[in-house]
Amino acid sequence: MILETGRVEKTIEVGSTTAYSIKSHGSSMREKIITIRDTGDGQISYTRATGIALNLKCIDKVLKWLEENRQFKDGGYSTEL
Repeated sequence: MILETGRVEKTIEVGSTTAYSIKSHGSSMREKIITIRDTGDGQISYTRATGIALNLKCIDKVLKWLEENRQFKDGGYSTEL
């Protein structure tokens, strides 16, 4: 899903860690680099997933995926920005 945003400039893999360099103008380093470490279970925490999605401006896709694949829908959120 990260690669589908079209904002990934470069992907770097070191061991079980993958870092994505994000195309961004004038943003801080925190917003330009996303690092994900594979813990072996192929999953990522909800907090981390939504944080990345907000940074990449694709929160609607993540919320839809969570609802369809994890039967998770919290409260009355809207996917419209």
